[in-house]
Amino acid sequence: FAQANGHCRVPFIGDTDRLAKWANRQRSRKTLSGDQIAALDGIGFDWSSSRAPGECDRRWDEMYARLVRFKQRFGNCLVPQHFPEDRELGPWVAHQRRLRKLRKKI
Repeated sequence: FAQANGHCRVPFIGDTDRLAKWANRQRSRKTLSGDQIAALDGIGFDWSSSRAPGECDRRWDEMYARLVRFKQRFGNCLVPQHFPEDRELGPWVAHQRRLRKLRKKI
């Protein structure tokens, strides 16, 4: 990911969701060895758990705007997981639905 994208801030969307979860676990682990820490540092691993102020909001707003355009075009919000015109939109919508279900359980 770092080689292809030039950074180690892995997004929780689409194909990178599992990697993003793994990266978050590494940030919170208390038992990383010195070699593991050095290896992560060596590729420029982002140890901060938070993004720049407003970055998450801007990303959410961008994805929401894409969903609005989808609804205007197709008349619904039933974005396929593998929508070829926007590969990130389907997984993002699925993630929003999962978040809503989790909030209902609380």
